[in-house]
Amino acid sequence: MTPETQIWPFSYNDLLKNFLNAPEVLQDCVNSYTTGEGKKMVQNIIQIVSQIKFSKVVFIGNTFNHFASFIPRFVFMNSPYALDFTWECIELTEFYDYFLPEDSQDTLYIFISRSGSSRLILKALDHLSLLKIDRNLLWLITNEQNSPVAKKCGQVFHTYVDSELVIGLKSFGNTLFVLYLVSQMLVGTDFNLGTIQKGSFELISELKDFRESWEKSVDQISDFLGYELQYLYFISKDPSSLACAKFAALIAKTYHRKFAEGIALGHFFHGPFQVFERRIEDKSINCMMLVGDREGEESNNTLIRLIDQIKIRAGKVVILCNNPSLSAFYKSDYDVLMINFNSPIIELSPIFETFILQLAFLKIAKKSGLIGK
Repeated sequence: MTPETQIWPFSYNDLLKNFLNAPEVLQDCVNSYTTGEGKKMVQNIIQIVSQIKFSKVVFIGNTFNHFASFIPRFVFMNSPYALDFTWECIELTEFYDYFLPEDSQDTLYIFISRSGSSRLILKALDHLSLLKIDRNLLWLITNEQNSPVAKKCGQVFHTYVDSELVIGLKSFGNTLFVLYLVSQMLVGTDFNLGTIQKGSFELISELKDFRESWEKSVDQISDFLGYELQYLYFISKDPSSLACAKFAALIAKTYHRKFAEGIALGHFFHGPFQVFERRIEDKSINCMMLVGDREGEESNNTLIRLIDQIKIRAGKVVILCNNPSLSAFYKSDYDVLMINFNSPIIELSPIFETFILQLAFLKIAKKSGLIGK
């Protein structure tokens, strides 16, 4: 049986049912950290952050966990205050092979592992413990609090995902929220758990509203793109949405088994790698743009020029848009499919974007015969 003809071991209905309760799963996570058992932990960590000494923060995870670490990067880049530390997001194998320290340093290590049983993270923590690094400087974000990895860390943040048929189906969104919470705690200034709770609940409410009519939106996407996708690019307008762009490429490859790439907007048109050659049209390239921020008119004008260039070369583009003014501009353009969403916390836009895209590619896989009914 060739890869093109293999059918998933899960049915479409099983996957759909398992995924559609993602807003409630996210709500359980938010509730825990804002009103439940995790609230005291957050308050304690705020005190710990003010007491321990660190000059650098490193986020370490593999595959979609590494992509999720783009959220704190976006928070730190956009902080209105000068930070007392530098920061870096490193893929797990790269960290283990090239970045393990040789002596004790004032660095806060934040590992991200859904299973809590990563062999490389366990080996990295064994190395760090030999250097007698303060356990308060070893943090873990995981869905398994009692894992071997968790026992070696001073602080463990649970993502509170009940179950998922496909890894990352729901845990990616919860990991994004926990990383947003952690990054806000590290910035420290003006940290307000009530504000985070309010914005997160608004996002969850929007997700539930979208869920009521999700099929209409994803049918628009699948009909607009077609089912015989060859080359698909997810183009991130903002650093936050890059987390979704990278994860979405995995979704497309997993569900549709075609070439897909997540890429920043600047790299798409400029620099050492350009997708489109000048004056060459290629209608086999499908583009989806992720606009998670709500920047002003000047930024929109630049974005509009680049969207027009995509239309010239690829013919059309799908835009997942958190920007009302940009959405209004393309309201009557038949070459642009605008799927609007409302994420009050811009840094959490990827949660909404991945919710839409996973549903869309699940539906495309069903229509393509890759997933049984």
